Amino acid sequence: LTPYILAWVVCSIIGGRLILRIGYRPVVLTGMLLMMLGGLMLAFVSPATARGYLAGAVMLMGMGGGLTLSSLMIASQHSVPRALLGVVTSTVQFARNIGAALGVGVLGAVMAWRLRLELAQAGSGELAALAMRYSDIAALVRQTTRAALSPAAAAFLQHALANSLRAAFIFGLAMVVLAALVSLLLPGGRAHELLHEDHQPDEPEAIVPEL
Repeated sequence: LTPYILAWVVCSIIGGRLILRIGYRPVVLTGMLLMMLGGLMLAFVSPATARGYLAGAVMLMGMGGGLTLSSLMIASQHSVPRALLGVVTSTVQFARNIGAALGVGVLGAVMAWRLRLELAQAGSGELAALAMRYSDIAALVRQTTRAALSPAAAAFLQHALANSLRAAFIFGLAMVVLAALVSLLLPGGRAHELLHEDHQPDEPEAIVPEL
């Protein structure tokens, strides 16, 4: 999580400055592209995946999230009158919290569903006993040592967990692709060009000379 968080924070700062120069749309689309690349890398996770590969993948996801979410927040704030600024900010934040809660729940459900399918292929004997013992993700993750497992049993559990993670990451990648398609509807322009008309100063009234 450290590469993910650091990349997010740094790119949030960079994105806030870029939208003043090149506008919202290029920054958001670039962030979506980075998130899709990171999600695609995570979709190929396996027991042989190296830690550096995972760090690079989550770093791309963090960079994309930092560029995208901060830019969308600022774009939302500049699209409404000043009187609605607090409403829009709280609404966007509320939507993010709901999306995060639902996203974690759905991804966890996908992972648990795939894990049950993987463990169902255990057959009989030692693997069947392991499937019963590690029937949920929490129990499987708590297995920190392979000393009591045979090589075949350890490999079976590793592949079951990796396949479950990959199913969740593939579902997440599909959601990122959908979000990228929606982001194509974002209008172009920079901050000072997309201000709501109610933000603009009133035009001076024409002075009609008295006759």
